[in-house]
Amino acid sequence: MKSHLKLARLLAFYFSFMTLGACSSSSTPTITPPDETGESLQTRLQKIVDDAVVSGLPGVSLHMQTGDESISVVAGVANKETAEPVTPSTLFHAASAGKTFVAGLILRLVDLGDLRLDDPIDLWLEPEMSALIANSDVITVEMLLAHTSGIDDYFNNEAYFEDFVESPGRIWTPLEDLAYINSSQNQFAPGAQFQYSNTNFLLLGVIAERVTGVSLGMALRQWVFEPAGLENTYGAYEMLGQPEIARTYVRSVFLAQSDLDVDVPADGSDLDTFTWVNSEGLGDAPVHSTPADMNAFIRTLLGTDTLLSEELRTRMMTESFPGQSAHGLGLFILDGGPEFQHGGRAFGMHTVMAYVPSADMSFATMVNASFDDYDDLYNQFLEAVYRVFQGNE
Repeated sequence: MKSHLKLARLLAFYFSFMTLGACSSSSTPTITPPDETGESLQTRLQKIVDDAVVSGLPGVSLHMQTGDESISVVAGVANKETAEPVTPSTLFHAASAGKTFVAGLILRLVDLGDLRLDDPIDLWLEPEMSALIANSDVITVEMLLAHTSGIDDYFNNEAYFEDFVESPGRIWTPLEDLAYINSSQNQFAPGAQFQYSNTNFLLLGVIAERVTGVSLGMALRQWVFEPAGLENTYGAYEMLGQPEIARTYVRSVFLAQSDLDVDVPADGSDLDTFTWVNSEGLGDAPVHSTPADMNAFIRTLLGTDTLLSEELRTRMMTESFPGQSAHGLGLFILDGGPEFQHGGRAFGMHTVMAYVPSADMSFATMVNASFDDYDDLYNQFLEAVYRVFQGNE
């Protein structure tokens, strides 16, 4: 097997799943449609997604809500080969934005008394799994939610990346993923710092299955999707006859230059990464959804008592280390509030959902391309969305 450590380090950055913090503002955003030109919010958003596709992104889906106004706009294709267009009901893999769904599930189980935030994870993990995690008798469920456990991120391990990219379509088990972390020592003492780690939510997915006695997808359906009224959201490994998710794309030239041991189209066209993306479904990336459903989810989760009690919503929206972590329990917190969000970046796609409860505003978007210039195009698109979201156009 060839070594691709340079590529692995680059991919580790791209798979860090952090959202575009530069788009945030210290002031509470307000949308004031129509703008000075007289264009409606719908028209302005449609122009943004159209421009993103003209610029080179394959497909874009966006949903924004301000007060009682709810708007979906789309552009481009969900499948380049068939030219199938993106529609508001097109499913995308939500990547790490799915972590917030898992956090909602875990906190619902806490509300129901089936789980405690201060439970040591040893209480819920099989001994063979606990043996792979240093200090598993001290690390708590809350530390996993807050990314303060200190556990290594398996997804940023160079050996894992090499195996991941060279094994398209492989369905990894939690035990297989945990084999890539340092089982003898954590990054820091449990609870002492903040460090984003996909392993934390992989373990929360396992814990959710142990507590509920059903698969993670079915637990999400029973305790999150259905109570929140989500009609186009699925657990990634659910078998309910749901539509296929959008195809996802990476520039072949980027991969060819990286010396990645994977077949790329000889004609230089984009590599369809559907096989990789569609194989992700553990607790760190377990959801397929649409922007409209993601928007409805984050508003229901944080703005109502449908899923969580006020006490747990407050804890979820509170920074683990005020002014330092910018993260609560399964959520990023911009500027200490008022905006709450989570995004995701995977092998051929981007997504983000954001909510400002004080302004009754939210949006979610999904794009089926990443890496190389696709990242630049996505950032430009997202900046344009934020200019509208913040009322700064």
